[in-house]
Amino acid sequence: MDKIILDSASDGRGYECLGLRGSRILTRSHAEACFWHSLGYVVLHYSNWTT
Repeated sequence: MDKIILDSASDGRGYECLGLRGSRILTRSHAEACFWHSLGYVVLHYSNWTT
């Protein structure tokens, strides 16, 4: 399962949250990244990404 969430910021910085079943969430919100981490997701920080 692949799930992608993007907010409106376009500066290329953000977090990638990886779940156990292959889910993948991209966000630029630190608070949202902390939320996904609390649910067991692995959170990676990126200074630049492409979608």
